[in-house]
Amino acid sequence: MIIASYNIRGCGCNAKLHSLRKVVGDSKADVCFIQETKIHAIDNFPVDSVWSDSLADWSSKWAVGRSGGILTLWKKKSFILVSSFVGEGFLGIHVLWSGFNLFLVNVYSSCFIEKKRAFWGRLVEFKAKFPDGLWCVGGDFNTVRVKVERKGISNNFNLKEAEDFEDFIRSMDLVDVPLINKKFTWFNLDGSACSRLDRFLISEKLFDLWGVGGIVVGDRSISDHCPIWLNCKIVDWGPKPFKFFKGWCEHDEFTPLVRDVWKNTFRGGKASYILKEKLLAVKIKLKSWNKEVFGMLDLNVDKAVGELNSLDLMVADLAEDGLVDSVRRNREVASKEVWDTMFLRDNFLRQKARCNWIRLGDTNSKFFHSVMKGRFRRNNIASLITPRGRLEGVEDIKSEIFNHFKSRFTEPMENRPTLDGLNFNVLSVEDRDLLEAPFQVDEIKEIVWLSDCDKSPGPDGFPLGFLKKCWNFVKDDVVNFVQEFYVRGVLPRSATASFLALIPKAPKCVLEEIIKIQRNFLWGDGGGSRKMCWVSWDKICLRTEEGGLGVKNVEWFNLALMSKWGWRFLNDKHAIWFKLLQFRYGSGLQSLGDVVSKSTLSNYSLWWRDIRLVCGTPLRGHDWFGDSISCKLGRGNSILFWKHCWLGNSSLKLLFPRLFEVCSFPNALVINCGLWENGGWSWKVGVDSTLLVGELLEDWKELIEILKDVKPCTNGVDKLIWWRDVGGFSVRNAFKRLYTLNLAISNGSDFRFCELKRLWKATIPWKVKLFGWRWILGALPTRKELWHRGVILGVEASLCPLCDLEEEFVGHLFLKCGKVKFIWKEVFSWFGLDFDVLLRSSDIDTIVTGEDVLLFLLNSLDGRVKSYFFAFIWPLVCWSIWNARNSLVFEHSNWNVVEILLLIKSIGWDWISILSKGNIDITRDLWFANPANCIGL
Repeated sequence: MIIASYNIRGCGCNAKLHSLRKVVGDSKADVCFIQETKIHAIDNFPVDSVWSDSLADWSSKWAVGRSGGILTLWKKKSFILVSSFVGEGFLGIHVLWSGFNLFLVNVYSSCFIEKKRAFWGRLVEFKAKFPDGLWCVGGDFNTVRVKVERKGISNNFNLKEAEDFEDFIRSMDLVDVPLINKKFTWFNLDGSACSRLDRFLISEKLFDLWGVGGIVVGDRSISDHCPIWLNCKIVDWGPKPFKFFKGWCEHDEFTPLVRDVWKNTFRGGKASYILKEKLLAVKIKLKSWNKEVFGMLDLNVDKAVGELNSLDLMVADLAEDGLVDSVRRNREVASKEVWDTMFLRDNFLRQKARCNWIRLGDTNSKFFHSVMKGRFRRNNIASLITPRGRLEGVEDIKSEIFNHFKSRFTEPMENRPTLDGLNFNVLSVEDRDLLEAPFQVDEIKEIVWLSDCDKSPGPDGFPLGFLKKCWNFVKDDVVNFVQEFYVRGVLPRSATASFLALIPKAPKCVLEEIIKIQRNFLWGDGGGSRKMCWVSWDKICLRTEEGGLGVKNVEWFNLALMSKWGWRFLNDKHAIWFKLLQFRYGSGLQSLGDVVSKSTLSNYSLWWRDIRLVCGTPLRGHDWFGDSISCKLGRGNSILFWKHCWLGNSSLKLLFPRLFEVCSFPNALVINCGLWENGGWSWKVGVDSTLLVGELLEDWKELIEILKDVKPCTNGVDKLIWWRDVGGFSVRNAFKRLYTLNLAISNGSDFRFCELKRLWKATIPWKVKLFGWRWILGALPTRKELWHRGVILGVEASLCPLCDLEEEFVGHLFLKCGKVKFIWKEVFSWFGLDFDVLLRSSDIDTIVTGEDVLLFLLNSLDGRVKSYFFAFIWPLVCWSIWNARNSLVFEHSNWNVVEILLLIKSIGWDWISILSKGNIDITRDLWFANPANCIGL
């Protein structure tokens, strides 16, 4: 059934009647809603002349004075009239159509919000009396749902009214049918304002019964409203493409089912043909299996819940005598079945709806069904606007789309240029052999595992997650296919829709993979096993003098490299590549930091999109690239008045944010923000003077004061200056800028930084320096730290393995433990100090961290050890204690103080003799006899 609607603004003349007949003829309507008829009796309206091939019937609400009036016309043969009903702003009829109770409501709503709310409430009450009926509500609603449905001088969008209208649609359980060919249905006389005031709201079921594809907006002629009608046509687009659902993989039957089909499908021929045929067999089986298992998800859930409740009743009856084991087991199985069926249903619907609401806690399947159907309606192509007019019908639309892409991918040029006589760089033999080496099984598997499980590169519908799930039995066929491609060098036509994509998406994945390699190298063993990270990556990327390891942050470095092109974009205006960009994307390329829409960004090339994103990427709330550039004013023809930093150290956008919000031209150049008059320069910055009150007025006065003595130089040239680099841009300085902007992490006190600085300069092995760094930062895997991270359980497990009396933390293990004190006592005796006396004179209870221990040692040995040797002695002793402790814990060795002291001296001599490269005046015997002579004052 096709329904048309037209606010005709009076139908008392022949021109209006002719316009109405044209709408009915163009739309082939069976029912016509007419608003604002301005007639008082049907005698003045020739009802039977509307349709030339059928008698008409009608229902009306007459006009009041010279305004209003609603008339509904329909072909008598369309349905059987049951009754009519009327209210403030609407006229409805109840009919029987194809065995359904159908309610058709013609709307002409008031402009006053109180009357609109009364009309909405009355219709909701009436619908509640017929909950099973189908509804079609259409006409002039005189309101909009969202702000984009209104444009121009009448853009007085009322958010509360829009929310109330949305609540009305939701309460009626209706769907707003989308427009097909236009955005608006009402225009004022001069075309300066337009709105979408006319619409159809219909029941979900009518989309399938009538084949509704959208609303067609007709041409406006004698009224300020355009006629609209439902585009209704049951179309068949052919077989639906196969789509793999991730929820299948969670079912217990999935893997055995696919394995059985795969193993029992025998084909001969090329590997690509065999793979295609096996996938086809799996598709056919999965489609039938999906209907059997997933076709009645809600019913399966209800059935499982019913069985669980039945067993609960049985349990209640047996409560006095005790549960029978069989009943208990059955109840456990039933409970698991409830959760499994609900999980399968929600997972299935989530993928079909492509939304994250389940993950956020809402499992309302009705919502997911509405999302799925809504997406289908938005993606449905009911008609196409072409130079030849509007096309409808499956064959016409398919043909137009095919010809469109055929013309885009057809190259008329016959004589191609050759590359003869040009010398290119060539690969080395080693590189060539590497690239031409046959594909290995591990390489293929690695690429599959690195790819996104949920994405399907080809139209066959199989994601790479299918390969991962079934790799054990599909591996041989996949490998044969890839190796056949290597040998033949041609991908057969039968495999062009294959799901194999052997090149994973690069940039972000590459960065993440590099960082992953760095982390594994630092914390792991290089074998791919995952180890615990003890210091955050942000801290590790700090400079060594700031408490980090000086590891270069590859993400920042990549930004610095990419920003070089941003700098060239702003400076190399005469370069060919810039002119190419200007030709490709238009002449308005002024600021890299301007926000562009997703649709605009998607039209950019991958390289230019990356440049725009990099140079417009906000860091800590700021446009890092734009804020790093200052400008020296010349003529002002390349400097943005508000966004560039050309007066002082900040842009005017940051200095005067309130003025920037109300300015008329946020991207204006300096030269366009004033003019030369009477021999002087006068500023005209595009701020409406009527807005200058209160704080805005104060900001304006301050801005004018700043600009008072500033003016462009007619013969000057604008110059861009990079942050702290008068010589120009450099990647090194760009990285420093990014580092400075991100340096918001404090890694400790000045004492810590001082000792870390001495540690990195000490003559000790690098692995000991890393140990010392972790020791000072509190990042050693002591038992208390492992207990805090949940690696070991129970307070007893966190006790010191040496004394088994107190928790093992750095302060205890390396100083306060009774067994460690003997070692320090002997070490301090080298320098003629009594360790026990030092302990008694110190507040040892406050020593907790490695930094606390280090401060105690420094104060105790002050004046006894050269400052640069202090960074040698404490890592030596603590490293030896840590190794001895680990031998005790993991190898069950004995704790022998004499052996540990001998080990300290042996390790110390090795460090001195090897790292000093023989430039020492002491012997091994002298070192062992009295180390203080070597490292003391």
